Amino acid sequence: MFPTAIDAVHRVVNHAGRITRSWVEDNTTKGLSNSAYVELVGVVVCVLSIDEFHLCLDMSLEPLPPAQAGVITRYVPDVLRDDIGFVPMIPKEGAVGQERDLFPGGVSANVLRALSSVPQALHDWLALAAAQYLPVERMGNMVRDDARSIDRMQMELMAARVSSINECFY
Repeated sequence: MFPTAIDAVHRVVNHAGRITRSWVEDNTTKGLSNSAYVELVGVVVCVLSIDEFHLCLDMSLEPLPPAQAGVITRYVPDVLRDDIGFVPMIPKEGAVGQERDLFPGGVSANVLRALSSVPQALHDWLALAAAQYLPVERMGNMVRDDARSIDRMQMELMAARVSSINECFY
């Protein structure tokens, strides 16, 4: 599984445009389950976002924290659908029970749903996005946000440019 996981990290970071449904499905035959893949993507996206932020500001990278012992929950939400995308996801209307807080403000865009089969991965990404970008419940605000030094149009222009450079065509 380790070579498969290493290849997955490489693709997410360097070649996101080459991630296909058949490639994700093939990973499962090589021991990288959908849940493990979703968790891996969540960690990689968070670390990459922090690293890129530091690099853009010509700051030293944050050191990775030491590994911590713990128990893997292997928790899987009750309601997952393979309706769109490459991995099973909680449906837009399915964030109930333990998952009721996964779509803040009712925002259930597919980019959020993509991490929903591993709820902690989505919680971690939401916290980082709120700090680096904006909380998803404020996504509908297209005007100036007093908590930010640039306006929403400037934010979206930067986000689009970074996505283009990183070949992330979501």
